[in-house]
Amino acid sequence: MADEQSQNADGAEGAPKKPGMMLVIAGLVGGMVLGGVGGAFALGPMVAKKLVAAESSVADAGETDSDAAHGSKGEEKSGSVVHMMENLVLNPAGSNGTRFLMAAVAVEVNDDNVKQTMTTRDAEMRDAVLRLLGERSVEQLTDIALREAMKKQLADSLNGRLAKRDAVKRVYFPQFVIQ
Repeated sequence: MADEQSQNADGAEGAPKKPGMMLVIAGLVGGMVLGGVGGAFALGPMVAKKLVAAESSVADAGETDSDAAHGSKGEEKSGSVVHMMENLVLNPAGSNGTRFLMAAVAVEVNDDNVKQTMTTRDAEMRDAVLRLLGERSVEQLTDIALREAMKKQLADSLNGRLAKRDAVKRVYFPQFVIQ
């Protein structure tokens, strides 16, 4: 009888250890995932702003070699203004909600009036970006070779919504994270 009690006690003591260890491991993994996503949400916009600020300071310094190669001799870079769309989160096509893209989009426009229009119509502009990116699969979004085509399509889509057809000069992805 004492043997049965010790076996029951051993069995009872052994059973909680396994679920307890699984809970600890699940908690650690969940904490790391949440920490990574939280860090991306918190640090991503700050990094994006610094990248845009650094890029605009390079543009203000004058014409670069790539500008000369693209035939933009004598263009004033200081006339460019950047409109930021941060914290864009969507589920890529075909992911069934199991994957997501978190992005920031920097849109270089001709002047402050266009930036003001984009700010006023921010929901419409964000919707256009989310719609275009949301139509892409994870494979298309991760293919670096397709990024320039996506940027051009975004510029064309945004230009179509603005009064000026050439208002958007360039589109940048300072933050582009697929989880």
